Amino acid sequence: MRYGIIDVGSNTIRLIIFELKGTEIKIILKEKELSVILSFIQNGNLMEEGLERLLKVLNRFAKICELLGCAEVFCFATASLRKVDNSVYVVSEMKKIVENTEIITGEQEAYYDYIGLSQVVKDRSGMGLDLGGGSVQIFKFKDRQVIDSVSLPLGGLEMRNKFVSMVYPTLDEIKEIEDCVKASVKSSKIFKGNNHRVMYLMGGTARAAAKIHRYIYVTKKKSNKYYIPIKELNQLTERFSDPRKSDVDILERILPDRMNNIIPSLVVLNTICTMSGVDEVVVVKNGVRDGYIHDKILPM
Repeated sequence: MRYGIIDVGSNTIRLIIFELKGTEIKIILKEKELSVILSFIQNGNLMEEGLERLLKVLNRFAKICELLGCAEVFCFATASLRKVDNSVYVVSEMKKIVENTEIITGEQEAYYDYIGLSQVVKDRSGMGLDLGGGSVQIFKFKDRQVIDSVSLPLGGLEMRNKFVSMVYPTLDEIKEIEDCVKASVKSSKIFKGNNHRVMYLMGGTARAAAKIHRYIYVTKKKSNKYYIPIKELNQLTERFSDPRKSDVDILERILPDRMNNIIPSLVVLNTICTMSGVDEVVVVKNGVRDGYIHDKILPM
């Protein structure tokens, strides 16, 4: 039986169609389209132009699901719509296209992140982080249960819209982003008493960081886990915080769809991981969508 999952993020809307045979999941199709929803929020509301853009993508994805014979389609939104004042109206319009539409809370997002992580990581305890365009989820798990989590409005696109005046942030703007992140994370106390040496990273920003690291350090190894020493993450962030023309060329070559927010995202990611006190970060492919699938579909 086939199912469709549509993930409405702050920067990108993604579609996954998969086939379920018993408990085995086979990916049939992956699609994505830039949405940049945060850019269409004015006075706390999603503007009509932004809603039209969202519904147009949603309608296209729903038709693909129908064409490929999906028995059911699920749609969820994260920080992209969580703090939008007219979210009830927006969701009601989305439900006209995909009935199973919901906005998940930050706590739910962290939980789904962990469920996704647990499919590829068998550690009984540890920490995970999922940085998106609108927010970051940080969670701790022990005995294969989430024991603490926090959702903070520190997404890469959120930071870009708040602090960056031109295409790329100035060094002063980067300092403002770092100070904002440090204050928010410190007040959350999520790292109090932390003794873990590894942070598991999920989401598009983490995968983008791994892509840059692989290019710079000429690492050809590809697997479900990609290891980056914290020192090298620091070096990458420092280098691209004040990019030369050759650095901009690298970003344009390997991350053309993330040019608008990759540097603020790197700064946020590096600041949080450095504050955590870990020795290395491990980028994993699984994340919130994988957790959502396992929680919503497999119990059926």
